[in-house]
Amino acid sequence: MSNFLGLEHIGIMTDDIEASKNFYMSLLDFEFDYEKQIDLQDGNTLKIAFIRLNDLTIELLENSTPGAGKSGNDGACDHFTIKVKNLDFIQKQMESRGVIFEQQPRKIQNNKNGAQISFFRGPSGERIELMESF
Repeated sequence: MSNFLGLEHIGIMTDDIEASKNFYMSLLDFEFDYEKQIDLQDGNTLKIAFIRLNDLTIELLENSTPGAGKSGNDGACDHFTIKVKNLDFIQKQMESRGVIFEQQPRKIQNNKNGAQISFFRGPSGERIELMESF
């Protein structure tokens, strides 16, 4: 049985989190889950909102610096997340195969019971997050 369990969520950068929430919720029937704000090391603030449609979760991210992390006028998919079990083992296994992670797994508090996350880049530079929920 695989340790990879499926898609956790998709993160999308936006310059207007309220407009993005309204778009997905009013036009596409997403429901609001929760939101929070994080102070970044560079002095900026990151607003985060999670919205859901059945098993699909979108994480909307708005940086206090307009345009930060966004490409062109089409928005940017910041990352996608794969649910896993035993993240520490998986990361060590992938590192032994040459994958370079941005960090060691770190614990976060989400709307559930907490999780452990880690990021790496795919072959085209896409950012991939692995998440183990507790």
